[in-house]
Amino acid sequence: MCGFAGFYLYKHLDVDKTSVLRSMGNQIAHRGPDDEQLCMQGNLGIIFKRLSIVDPEGGRQPLQNEDGTIKIIVNGEIYNYRELMDDLKQPHRFYTRSDCEVLIHLYEERGIDFLQAVNGMFALALWDQNKGILLLARDRLGIKPLYYSNSGSRLLFGSEIKALLPFPDCPREFNWYEALNTHKKRFVDDNYEVETCFKGIRQLNGGQYLLVRENENEITVRNYWQLLACADQNRHYEDKAPDQLIREYYELLNDSVRLMLLGDVDIGLFLSGGIDSSAIAALAAKTQKIKTFSVLNPDTLESEDAVYGNRVANELGLVNYQVNITYNSYYHDAAFWKKLVWQCETYECGTEQLFKYELYSYIRSAFPELRIVLLGQGSDEFNGGYVHKYVNEASPGKHNKWVEFEQTLHHIEQGSWLSGINQGISSYHRFMNRDYLAALKNSAVRTSPWYGYLNMHAKNLQLYQLLHEDRTAMANSIENRVPFLDHRLVEFMLQVPQKYFPRLFWNKNILREAMKHDLSAAFCHRPKVPFIFDNKNNYSRKVILDIITANDHELIDYALGDSHAKHDVLNRKEIDRLINQVKTDTNHKGIDELRFLVNMGILSRKVQENDFDKITTREKIQLDRTAFCNQVKQEQSAFDSLVKKHAAKTHKNKKEQDLLVAGNVTMLTDLQGQWYVFLDGDLVEIIEEATDAARSWIRVLQHALQHSHNITESLAALNTPQHEVSAALLKSLEAKVIYQPKKKKQPVA
Repeated sequence: MCGFAGFYLYKHLDVDKTSVLRSMGNQIAHRGPDDEQLCMQGNLGIIFKRLSIVDPEGGRQPLQNEDGTIKIIVNGEIYNYRELMDDLKQPHRFYTRSDCEVLIHLYEERGIDFLQAVNGMFALALWDQNKGILLLARDRLGIKPLYYSNSGSRLLFGSEIKALLPFPDCPREFNWYEALNTHKKRFVDDNYEVETCFKGIRQLNGGQYLLVRENENEITVRNYWQLLACADQNRHYEDKAPDQLIREYYELLNDSVRLMLLGDVDIGLFLSGGIDSSAIAALAAKTQKIKTFSVLNPDTLESEDAVYGNRVANELGLVNYQVNITYNSYYHDAAFWKKLVWQCETYECGTEQLFKYELYSYIRSAFPELRIVLLGQGSDEFNGGYVHKYVNEASPGKHNKWVEFEQTLHHIEQGSWLSGINQGISSYHRFMNRDYLAALKNSAVRTSPWYGYLNMHAKNLQLYQLLHEDRTAMANSIENRVPFLDHRLVEFMLQVPQKYFPRLFWNKNILREAMKHDLSAAFCHRPKVPFIFDNKNNYSRKVILDIITANDHELIDYALGDSHAKHDVLNRKEIDRLINQVKTDTNHKGIDELRFLVNMGILSRKVQENDFDKITTREKIQLDRTAFCNQVKQEQSAFDSLVKKHAAKTHKNKKEQDLLVAGNVTMLTDLQGQWYVFLDGDLVEIIEEATDAARSWIRVLQHALQHSHNITESLAALNTPQHEVSAALLKSLEAKVIYQPKKKKQPVA
């Protein structure tokens, strides 16, 4: 893992090339603290910042071929480099043990097609002096970042957006329109390219390369790999049984983990206790006793991530550090937040980025030799981790849920085809067939909407998860690796026959069944919970609200101007109304909207601040980080005690907040879609099965009457979020069909 930045001049520009390159490199100094190299050749200039992982002593870049006419710089890791070396047809001389050197000779033999053979995560720049070619390329899934800015006079490129800004004519303007529109586009537009929120700066998509030929003042961008093209290839698995597919999936995942344990430095794992990170832990534990790390704070105690992370590590015999990462108002101030947002280069920066940054920071401080962290990212996207969000969980049967899931996807698909289409045509959409609708947006009609779902989440993976994991890790000079994004595994998933989708992709069953021999059932079948849980304690929302509003709205005033100033884009008075709403609402409703807008304002200010000569090295942080190690008896006991105290407090609060059904309630139906609810024999409420929410509420009431009379427990048992039935719940509360017990008064001493 490293970082690089550079330029290619189409014509002479009056710039101090060396000085500009060093300024560009200063912006990404955190990505490579071990070495810096400048490469200047004709119109090309590149600066490379190295974080040593493989061959620390000899793997200095740029790497070159025998006569020095081909040079390459690579950010990332090539996992199959040994196999690639064996596949070379001609004799070549290797000068290092670097995993990246083989790429030069592979290019010599195969040209640009060499990218097809590479298994790894990478962003690279290759210069072929004889052919006058500059090649930029990015790995298939977009794990490693690569940005560029092209004009009539030059091409700029780099591992982070901030690395491009020191070049004199690089645009330094935040794109408010793109930022405000990104959420909408990422989920509906099948042809959407991965943009940035900075004018004139683009992101090279995963699976793409960019080519510049000498004496040609233009670039060519091509796909060498596309996700959905894999789904269109000939299928080889139609005759295989599900159990055989599960075994092959397991073998691929196991091999992916094996390859990602390679390196000349110590390796760790972020362990949440969910099936994704637990699977990686189980497979890694077969060959290496790696250290595992879990976030410990009110969120992870409530979600039980902390508890399960500890239990999984104990079962596998791995060291687990429960790192106490909580909000510190003294340290996590406006200055810190501005630096974090700028480091992540995204307006979506929130508590997930804060906690991840601090966890990486702890590792860097406590274990300086540990430079690789394995992650579970990518499993949800390709194994079906999000399918439950598209259905009513109360629907009976796995197969029926899958049918409902696909119906929802069809609606999303149709919406994407109709977006931006003439309103008159849109009004007739229900009479049009799928082929015609797809043709309106030049989109392909696929046999299952599942493929569009995968494409949608793969794009989101690049825009959000992979971006912030890269930035928070590299801010602390640590490399992260993602076994679930081995392209062989992803391509395998795209070849699974559609008849097995409900069996294998509902609730990540393919992964859960694959790991049943390596993990206890409690870990294999643990329900998915989000990293930022924020259920009843609103901990993460409170953290963001405190940071944004601290010191008399210091951060808001910096980002958006004070209350009396006119903003170029936003209505400042409406922002103030939103602030008051978030402050007064018990659940801080609207906090995400406020966070996004403030972060956009921060990015808009930071991109214009001309401090490019300042080296952005990581500050030494001295925070009190209590870490409970499971292999130290006293610390394990202290952790267990902490968990018990939290459980007792949660149980007490839960009983005080539970909603109950009155003991004398009965329900009858006329079988025509109407339910009559009686209290003490009197009709007090009629519920019509007119909406999904109403039907869900009827099921919840029935479940509660048949079991504990506890609405809160029935909601949980049926996996029905309370907000989905809130309107019906309030009506039943008003009718006194349900009630909340009054808190018992504490006796006066």
